[in-house]
Amino acid sequence: MKSSSLLQKMDILYSTKLTISTSDCEQKQYEKLHIAIRKRMRKDFSLLERAVKIIQEEDIVIRPLYPISDYHCYLFSLLKVCCKQHNLDLEEVQRLEPIEIEIRNTKETIVAYSLRRATFAKNCHKKPWRLTHFKGEYHTIYDYTSFIAEEYIDHCLRYFAQHNSDLIQYLVAKHCVAVNKNSIEVQLPIDTNFAEDMKKVIQRYWGESYKAHYTHQVNKYRDIFYGQIGDDWDKWFVCQEIIRHLQYVKVKKRVEEDRSSYARVFETKKNILKKTMAVMKDNAFLNFYGYVELDNSTDLERFFILEKHLMDFHNRFTIPEARDHSLRVKKLGKHRADGLYFPGEKATIFAIDHPESFAHELAHQIDYTHGENETLLSEGASFRHIIDVYVDLVTTNIEKLPSGSVLKKRWFSRQKFNCDYYCQNTEVFARAFEIFLYHEKIRNPLIDCRFTEKTLYPDDPYFVNILRDYIYSSVCPLISLQ
Repeated sequence: MKSSSLLQKMDILYSTKLTISTSDCEQKQYEKLHIAIRKRMRKDFSLLERAVKIIQEEDIVIRPLYPISDYHCYLFSLLKVCCKQHNLDLEEVQRLEPIEIEIRNTKETIVAYSLRRATFAKNCHKKPWRLTHFKGEYHTIYDYTSFIAEEYIDHCLRYFAQHNSDLIQYLVAKHCVAVNKNSIEVQLPIDTNFAEDMKKVIQRYWGESYKAHYTHQVNKYRDIFYGQIGDDWDKWFVCQEIIRHLQYVKVKKRVEEDRSSYARVFETKKNILKKTMAVMKDNAFLNFYGYVELDNSTDLERFFILEKHLMDFHNRFTIPEARDHSLRVKKLGKHRADGLYFPGEKATIFAIDHPESFAHELAHQIDYTHGENETLLSEGASFRHIIDVYVDLVTTNIEKLPSGSVLKKRWFSRQKFNCDYYCQNTEVFARAFEIFLYHEKIRNPLIDCRFTEKTLYPDDPYFVNILRDYIYSSVCPLISLQ
């Protein structure tokens, strides 16, 4: 999902501020996205031209128009009337850059006309018009910016669907699955080949025990299942996922910016005591990390005990080697954190007073270092089902809390640790890893087994089972390959 070509094509989307709620229906989200992109393009013509270069990779041709015949003069007159600039002469219309737009697709070729440097009313856009007093021909008029915004968004939707086929197929399957307490019911298409491919996806995420219902209604999902944008529903379906991804990127960026303010805690302090330095050069953590730092406040006796617990942990779950990483034990009180992970600086940090935070930060480390093509494990399609189930369970738990609950207020607030923070891919991965260790009955001071906020650590049997399957099938093999 994070390839450079995808980021490059969708850069305008990523850099656009959106005020879209996940409670909005799919169509409403699409409309709000279009309005936001169009607004930016009206303010910044260079942005619009950048989008034009992207969409012209497809079958769209834009040609300039000149008043070289009576027919062209008629078009100029029609355009100036439609944009309510009745008093302009031909030369002034020319300065607004009249164009012919030709759109070729498998069904038909559409020819429309517009002015690149003018705005048309909503009721003019994509509609046929003529000058009645001339009894001229009808011609389709486009508002140029609206058209480019629509085509750019649709281009991004198609590109996203084609380059995230596993994710899209999972989402289509999820749309057709109903998980109840005692059973799983699935709607499958009548189309035999489509049904067989759907079954493979369903079995991958929900297993083979389900009750199938065959219906013609599911056939409409065929195009999007195979990465093609067919109708408006397909657009809205993919748009909802893109918006979710945009919000995730925004939260992730904010968290990384917050982390950068942590006073360079990932750097080694000066004037370390000799006895502390000696332990830094010879300890159990060096079996897994290239460098270990202990600040002078570290209780060495407590650290020696943690070394033994580290090896006990490793005997139950393989801790991956990270020779390019540092492990740092520091005071983090002023940072209001028990542990931190810095992917850029490759530093895993925990406070000596809170060794249980090690497992959480180790999970972040595994997430960032074992993905493929610059993609985190938590951003992969195979982890998406874990995220969806976790978020549903936690959201239900939050809603059950009393109205005066501190966690509930924080969840729905604009504070740092709100629902956006807890539901981002990386945080779900770290908490899911802790839940996995707990249900594997691994008890260790380096693992938080207290789960003081049980609301955020659901113990639903279905969730625990799919989490266990994911860790053993997708994470453990990657660690063992080192």
